[in-house]
Amino acid sequence: MDDTIDTKELQKQWKQLVRPFEQVGKLIRGELDGVDKLDKTLQKLPAGEGLAAAVEDLRERTHGFVHQVRHNAAEEFRRIEAAFIKEERDAGRPLREVASGWRLGPFELAIHRGWAQARLLYNHEELIPSRYITSRKELDGLMEEGNELLRAHEIDLGEWIEVVWEAHGNLVNERRRDTTGRVDRVPILDFYREVRVTLIRRELATGRIGKKLKYAELPQWAFLYNLDRYRQAARKIDRERLLGFETGSQKEQRERKGLTLNGLDPSDEYKTFCYVFPVVR
Repeated sequence: MDDTIDTKELQKQWKQLVRPFEQVGKLIRGELDGVDKLDKTLQKLPAGEGLAAAVEDLRERTHGFVHQVRHNAAEEFRRIEAAFIKEERDAGRPLREVASGWRLGPFELAIHRGWAQARLLYNHEELIPSRYITSRKELDGLMEEGNELLRAHEIDLGEWIEVVWEAHGNLVNERRRDTTGRVDRVPILDFYREVRVTLIRRELATGRIGKKLKYAELPQWAFLYNLDRYRQAARKIDRERLLGFETGSQKEQRERKGLTLNGLDPSDEYKTFCYVFPVVR
């Protein structure tokens, strides 16, 4: 970092400014023998106008220090980002620039260059919150952490096919009791909830009832990731047990009644789906 402002000197001056006030605080004990020391210390305090000027000067210099650190960090971040993207392109890995930053493989690398920060998302859902990136090692670590999260939440495809079909069937049976019209076209948010219930129910069906549950938590990004894997494998799934996805109306999407899919490949546009239905009725 370009040390235009001496960090240690700035720290020293702030300490010198507040030290007399700290001494005053220590001497206020309500004891007679301490009054003389307190009086002498008060006399050493700078006058109001001088104190205000000193505080304002330090405040302005410290503000300049903050700006300098952020500027230097942002410049370094841009160099790290440029080198990283060049290597990804040279290696032929799929990527695409988007408004928030980059789509790289299954991830959306959302960046805040002015703050030297980055975070990882999947289908607009946050995997890893914003963190400062000050070195290439930290950026590589962020990407690897994202990959580890996806691997850790990847559900066996055969099991997942059974789970989503069972969850859809459970919702259809519920809707038959209190819904008129097409009962097999279920809202995707209800479907997400029922998939979680189904995973836990299936897990509790075997082994000790008090065991620690593998699927006690299923973050929304993990649900979407496994749905994308399901849709990617659609040709391998028996059409009699295959589910399809419907986008719904613009009004439904504005009201956040849908979920975003298509995150596996940066060349695919994100798409919001509101309903789940059986391909073969």
